[in-house]
Amino acid sequence: MNWDEQRSLLQAAIGDIAGMLDDVTDFSAQGLGEWDRGGLVGHFLRALRTPVDYLQRPLSVDSPLPDAAAYYTAYLEMREADPEAVDGGVVARGYEEMSTNPDHPAIAIRTDAEQLDRQLREVGPNRLLQTLVGPMRLEDYMRTRTMEVVVHGLDISRALGNDWQP
Repeated sequence: MNWDEQRSLLQAAIGDIAGMLDDVTDFSAQGLGEWDRGGLVGHFLRALRTPVDYLQRPLSVDSPLPDAAAYYTAYLEMREADPEAVDGGVVARGYEEMSTNPDHPAIAIRTDAEQLDRQLREVGPNRLLQTLVGPMRLEDYMRTRTMEVVVHGLDISRALGNDWQP
């Protein structure tokens, strides 16, 4: 799949999730596991905001991770070393994203998706960025964000009682 197709499919999935949220008014209702709906949506927003953040960071001198699988391997190793801290941080950041969001979440998702797509088009797939676990090519990192959008889109769908088919 080429870069334009990848971006297009990502934007379509994001649009589906925003559409699911358009009429939701109670984000404090039970979501999934320990998450309420707002926490799930906040975590979803992180998948859109993190690449934009990472593109602003200076690169380390480390060799780039070779692909998305290496990113997940490194992340899981970090999580295995301190699961409480990593998992607690994930949950806290999801709620923080939701609490600092002044608009309805569907509006925030659409706004963030537009900003993300603008950045992706400007810098291109081969741009290196600094991630939590090391530098990597943007195209490879965006594969991890696409997976996050799909997985957490399914979580949101389930929490809302929808049957989204990505």
